[in-house]
Order: sequence, then structure tokens, then C-alpha cells
Amino acid sequence: MGAARPPAESPLNVPIGAQRRFGTATLDLEDFKTVRRYHGGTVNDVVLAVVAGACAPG
Repeated sequence: MGAARPPAESPLNVPIGAQRRFGTATLDLEDFKTVRRYHGGTVNDVVLAVVAGACAPG
């Protein structure tokens, strides 16, 4: 097996410094359940999609 590739650039894999920020949000579980019912999948799928979207650049 070859050497592992370095990770892709991300705001999560840089050295911790004064510029690092942390944000939170309070969301209603019923909103996640509504999205789940409309699109299918699970509440966990919806949560993962929201978190991935929040971490995406741009």
C-alpha cells in the first residue's frame, strides 16, 4: 500500500490561531423532519447535508 495523500484544504485542517472562528445555530427538529419527509432519507441525512453545506467553501 502506498503513502496516504495529504488531506484536501479545508478550514478544519489548518493550524489553530487567532483567526479561527466557531459558530453555532439553534434549529428546530421539526424542520429537519419536514425536509426528510419531502426528500426522503433520514433526519441524520438531512443533518449531514446541512453541516456539509455549512463547511463548503464559497
